[in-house]
Amino acid sequence: MALAMEDFAKTMATDNLLIKRVRGKVRRVPPVPSNYYSGIRRWSGTFPDNILLFSRSHRRSLPSDDVSSYFHHRWVVIFVLEGEVTIRLDRNPCHMAPGSVILIPPLHFHHYNDVVSEKLCWLFITFDWPGHAAPSASDLKPVSMSQADMHRLESVLATWAAQDDPMCGSLLSVNVLGVLLELFPILADRKHEEEIPSGEPEMVAAVRQLLTENPHRSLSVEDVAGLLGISASHLRAEFRARAGISLGRYMREWRLREAALLLSSSELSVKDTAERLGFRDIYAFSRSFTHTLGMTPSSLRPKNRSQKKNK
Repeated sequence: MALAMEDFAKTMATDNLLIKRVRGKVRRVPPVPSNYYSGIRRWSGTFPDNILLFSRSHRRSLPSDDVSSYFHHRWVVIFVLEGEVTIRLDRNPCHMAPGSVILIPPLHFHHYNDVVSEKLCWLFITFDWPGHAAPSASDLKPVSMSQADMHRLESVLATWAAQDDPMCGSLLSVNVLGVLLELFPILADRKHEEEIPSGEPEMVAAVRQLLTENPHRSLSVEDVAGLLGISASHLRAEFRARAGISLGRYMREWRLREAALLLSSSELSVKDTAERLGFRDIYAFSRSFTHTLGMTPSSLRPKNRSQKKNK
């Protein structure tokens, strides 16, 4: 106790401004609470989990051909601090200038167009968010960071850097949640009442497995519901609640993603790729592919990609 008092006395002597600020804030606290049993409640929803931070410092570090990196079940927040880019989120082009932030919900296509600068400073925060429904991408536009937002981001980075601290994970989760709710207030209204395990939702995983096992079949929602042993209406409602997008859209975009992977990693023609994934009309396939991914199927062929890189 004596040592603690000694440390406090040293702080008083060396940082009078700090003590004055703290005293001033203490004096603004009411002397008597109106209700001794009613205080500030904690956030009632679940917190971000399994948080990963990484950065991009150069245009060459961006994934150019790995379509799988653009369509997954984790949440992604991108902070653009240097360099300009257009990020295509589903069908929407989003221009990102320095100081911009974009939130990408799970299972939404995203890729980068028109990266203006060679030198970048982008921070990516990806995480699972159990029990939280994803808003539609149309509800989430890029936002500009304020000075207060920058201070919050600085706190996130400082907490992440202290990974030897046993409280690092909990503090990081709280700080990331604070940044999210401040930048994107709509998220405060998107909680599920029931707990959903961290990671890919079980129902999404079951649907994905069925699609993987039947790549040549153009399965309908009714087909998938029958294979899972539940009604189509129940499947639709539960899938949207878990994934934040409709099941029909997920199935359509899953097939397009698989087509993109085949086109970028094999010598199959566009026609053969479309047929292999159950598309009966190559023209309808090409239109849907271009509309959803923002690029033509032929542009992903290995030969065309290498020609583009050599220009």
